[in-house]
Amino acid sequence: MIKGEIPSPTNPPSGCLFRTRCPLAVKDCAAAEPHLTEVSSNYRAACKFAGELFARRLTAA
Repeated sequence: MIKGEIPSPTNPPSGCLFRTRCPLAVKDCAAAEPHLTEVSSNYRAACKFAGELFARRLTAA
């Protein structure tokens, strides 16, 4: 199960909408909504940690 507080659809949190449930969330996640960025030729993500997490996944495989 995903832990954390489910964001309100009528009053969403500032910044990243998933930060209230994300175990990686830091202070910057509340400051601004993340932009969709290309992580690889096949993947895009809106998370400041996406590139790092994708790289870890590749090295662990």
